[in-house]
Amino acid sequence: MLRPIELTRAFETGHEKTDDEHREILKSCGEMIALQSVGQLTDCSREFGACIKQCEDHFDGEKQFLEGSNTATAKAHLVDHAVILDKLTTMHKDCNKGCTGGECLSEIMHTLVRHILKHDIALHRKFDT
Repeated sequence: MLRPIELTRAFETGHEKTDDEHREILKSCGEMIALQSVGQLTDCSREFGACIKQCEDHFDGEKQFLEGSNTATAKAHLVDHAVILDKLTTMHKDCNKGCTGGECLSEIMHTLVRHILKHDIALHRKFDT
């Protein structure tokens, strides 16, 4: 069974706004896990849509943060945003056709947590210094 993930200090970027947004995204994922586990699939799908919106808002903020930076790191980060949104949007369309259960939620969590751990932490450490 999937369990919600909390953003601990070890995984913070040190950028308060970004860390707060990460917490909210992970909280939304936790809500999807809870809803799916009790069979509230329509509500889970609705929460998934809200999570995608949170990601879009977060990515827009990071895009503004990176404007003017012409580094390969910044460009790769922005490309990753597009890939994530495309993947989540496609998954959400499939979600509305029929729930695949924990498999879908596992993929959502993996996609978002990977981005936070692999990209956001390194990005902020590089550009905030």
